[in-house]
Amino acid sequence: MAFTEAYGPSLPTFADLKNHLREEPLYLQVLEKYLRNTANLIEELRAKLESSEREAPNVEEVGVPRADLRRQPTPPPSREQVKAFHQFLEDNEIWNGK
Repeated sequence: MAFTEAYGPSLPTFADLKNHLREEPLYLQVLEKYLRNTANLIEELRAKLESSEREAPNVEEVGVPRADLRRQPTPPPSREQVKAFHQFLEDNEIWNGK
């Protein structure tokens, strides 16, 4: 208990979650199916990786195409654009310029 006092409360584990969900069989079934599917996916990916390593043992680097997922911020409008926008608002009596 000294460990939990020094570092905070103990957090629930998967075993705690499964014990709690035993009262809700449907949720427990969904969780177990999810965990099985996740494990199967990991095993399939591992098998694919191992087979690709066997197929290309002498290739030092395999190029994987990547998309640029970083979003660049929109640059601020120029002074001319701001003036034109203000002029448009004044001409259409939307804004009084003050």
